[in-house]
Amino acid sequence: MGFTKRLLEQMEEDSSRGYSVPERGERFLCANHYSDKYLNAFIRKNGASGVCSYCGHRGLVIDFSDFVEHVGSKLSEHFEQIDDAGLFLESSIFDDDDEVIKGITRRDGFAAPAGVPYYSDFSEMMWDYDLVSDSKELNNDLSDCMLFERRIRRDPMAMLLSEELSMMWRNFCDYVKTKQRFTFFRSWLFDDDVLEHSDNGLGDILSELGGLVRRVETTIKVGKVLYRCRPADPGEKVVSFEDITAPPAFAAKSNRLSPAGISMFYGSFDKDTSITEVGYALEKPIIYLGVFKTTKPLRVIDLCSDFDVSFWMPDGWQEASFLMHFHNEISKTLGPNDNGEVEYVPTQIFTEYLRYLCKASDGTHYDGIIYKSATTGSRNVVLFYDQKTSASVLSLDGQIERLEKR
Repeated sequence: MGFTKRLLEQMEEDSSRGYSVPERGERFLCANHYSDKYLNAFIRKNGASGVCSYCGHRGLVIDFSDFVEHVGSKLSEHFEQIDDAGLFLESSIFDDDDEVIKGITRRDGFAAPAGVPYYSDFSEMMWDYDLVSDSKELNNDLSDCMLFERRIRRDPMAMLLSEELSMMWRNFCDYVKTKQRFTFFRSWLFDDDVLEHSDNGLGDILSELGGLVRRVETTIKVGKVLYRCRPADPGEKVVSFEDITAPPAFAAKSNRLSPAGISMFYGSFDKDTSITEVGYALEKPIIYLGVFKTTKPLRVIDLCSDFDVSFWMPDGWQEASFLMHFHNEISKTLGPNDNGEVEYVPTQIFTEYLRYLCKASDGTHYDGIIYKSATTGSRNVVLFYDQKTSASVLSLDGQIERLEKR
């Protein structure tokens, strides 16, 4: 009875957490079977010299039990049995089998929020979480260890962190575009006491962003080539650094990351993007192209970083998911009925906040932001330097080239 009792207790524990760990030393796994780079990185990081039980590869392998523990524990952190999710019974929400309620769906006798992941068995989860390998034997072994039947995302009534941050950004954009633009920070919605005890959905998204962007800090090294174009009329002379760098304040127009009157240096990392963007912007017959080189290291936020968002990231996959969403939002093309003067207000505020109130992880101020071109998808950069101060970090490389507009 003692053995049987222990076996039943172990089975109950395995079922509760969602997986059972096989005996150590029976099977080994190399990093050649999964498409997700983070799963493979975990195998390589924790591997030792040996032979893979699934392909015969000799090299770094991990005990299959350690892999099961890693996968199972991560999934258990994110999913729970639907019986334990605190959901209402289906019969208490729906009056009959044919009733439809927007935003609510039936899940195994419970009423659950539509769109929240739910799995009746592990096979669907394997596909959704990149756990289907190139080995049928490995797939079967992993499936045999996983007991994720009738599992729903933990706290199904709550938003994920990425969803909450996205909502805060949307609400912030709406607020500063349509309600309170220049003194929004004095709104009661930004009061510290209110933020601490409220779920109003606005919150201090700028502070959140200020912390998150440290994940994508980088340095533009000395000697990096940047391209900048300027459209011109036939009679205009564009011959010097001052003529082609950031405009004087009186000529600075409203842009994606800077308001009218605030001069900044906008450049591209490739010539074609610079030319194409100017061609879209202004109808003038001539384009002048300047090639610049950085003369100092520049600390920037690189929103074009390869986020490669994955559930299997060691940490911060929700934050990375939001940053990718945020970058797409601030880089999107304006619609035909959009007013740039209004639509760019939130990103202009974000840029000013980053420029003056945020500091990099080394305590210095940021020099700019790398972001995606809305016209070509290539990398652009805005540097927080005007017509005069840009000379302290950039030099003109060669002669300014005159181009006929395409």
